[in-house]
Amino acid sequence: MANIVGHCTKHTEEAAEFVGRCMCEGFPNCGDIGVPSLRPESCPSKFFRIKVGWQGTLPDNVKMYKLYPPAPESYGSGFARSLEPMDEKFSVPLVYNEKDTFIFEFHDVYVGGEGGLIFDDCHYYTGGHRGDAPLGALTEAARAGNPVVPIHVATGTIISQTHNNYYHFLIEGMSRLVLLLRHSSPQVRVLVPEENRFTAELVSLFDLEDRLLVYRPELGRYQFDMLYYPDWERVDAPRTDYYQYDPWAAYQPSRFALRLLQEMMWEKVDALAPMLASDPDVVVVVSRRDVNSRNLIGEDRLLSALRKHFAQADVVLFVGTDHTILEQARLFRRAILVVGGHGASLANIVFCKPNTPVVLHPLKPNVDQNFAHLCSAMDLQLYVVPSVSAAFHQNYTLTSESLSAVMRTVREATGNQSPATHDHDEV
Repeated sequence: MANIVGHCTKHTEEAAEFVGRCMCEGFPNCGDIGVPSLRPESCPSKFFRIKVGWQGTLPDNVKMYKLYPPAPESYGSGFARSLEPMDEKFSVPLVYNEKDTFIFEFHDVYVGGEGGLIFDDCHYYTGGHRGDAPLGALTEAARAGNPVVPIHVATGTIISQTHNNYYHFLIEGMSRLVLLLRHSSPQVRVLVPEENRFTAELVSLFDLEDRLLVYRPELGRYQFDMLYYPDWERVDAPRTDYYQYDPWAAYQPSRFALRLLQEMMWEKVDALAPMLASDPDVVVVVSRRDVNSRNLIGEDRLLSALRKHFAQADVVLFVGTDHTILEQARLFRRAILVVGGHGASLANIVFCKPNTPVVLHPLKPNVDQNFAHLCSAMDLQLYVVPSVSAAFHQNYTLTSESLSAVMRTVREATGNQSPATHDHDEV
């Protein structure tokens, strides 16, 4: 609902207020969502009550452990740069409040449905996803007669609502994984999605063989004696800019979690595929030629222009389905420039070194700021080229004029950058 309303209003705090009214705060049955609860006799009403976010009083079976920050803080400055005149619909903010980062400990709680929804007898917990609540999946997971899979060992979940999308698996799911690995006991099991081609790699990378619990929602709802869930929550200070309330921010982890993800994956690169002094600089062109939307028509012309300009660098056409997570982390760590449009593989900029320039082909209208948020959180330099833009389900088209605009932006971005240095020159 917040996503829909957010697209219809100029400032998305209006959407937040609208959703708040829909949650009927102040009414006797506030938050009842029409889905029959598991134990109507022990609940405030016979329906599930939605718990939106983590603010306010939590039920007695939920404990909250705050990891960061100790006091409100923000990061980033201004807006993304562009060498072209830019309509307001292409403006890309780069200032964000740091989200509060937590680990939640649930007792006697369920996980069910495709997206790993968390609920107990009376409450459904949206967590940081807030307005993006798949109530239809809850209806199925909580229906009477659905089998129960009891789990009696302490477990942490990294399941995301859309874990088959690489952005959500890497940026949300793996951020939760590294928080669990760093801030919970080694005896805690890890609940991972079954239908994901990277799951086996995670087991090997992080030595999870003895801790793995594969989630198979078709078996029924899982009932945990103790469940840990790393998550983050939007805060309203110190900045109050309207874009702090962007509904898409539900999919943006805290900077604290993202930097821990980078740190732990860089450690894996150093241990398993170390950087070499002989490695050439890399310019990464993120391609979507393996999918049916937001392809770049004229991509080969862009590659030719970049290879001519960066004669001493390795210009790589990157297609995400061809690489492991470790290979992607190593490649993007080496990058001196990343060029690409909106798409899941662009999430790999989380592995780039600070100050790496990113040249983005934006959406039209540019309603999703997830990659701008990554640039801000990881201290990357973001440029946008509005003349190469597309709606979410359309393709980008590169004309002679827009190719010139991209290359002008590339020269500006790499010229403004400090001389490229390897973070492995000491080898």
